[in-house]
Amino acid sequence: MSGDAHCEKLREAGAELALGVLPGRERAEAVAHLDGCADCREYVRQLTMIGDRLIGLLPEREPPPG
Repeated sequence: MSGDAHCEKLREAGAELALGVLPGRERAEAVAHLDGCADCREYVRQLTMIGDRLIGLLPEREPPPG
């Protein structure tokens, strides 16, 4: 696969990678691509920051039933 094809594939799976839910083999391929691609590393870094901020918006405890 060319670099552009790897970048496109990573961008399709970037959110899953950032949230830690990308399956093992796909995750390994994505991480290998990130080792050599600064643009994709930055893309995943930004997605990770957004995910962290969204998690910070959740209440600290469960809401009462009803």
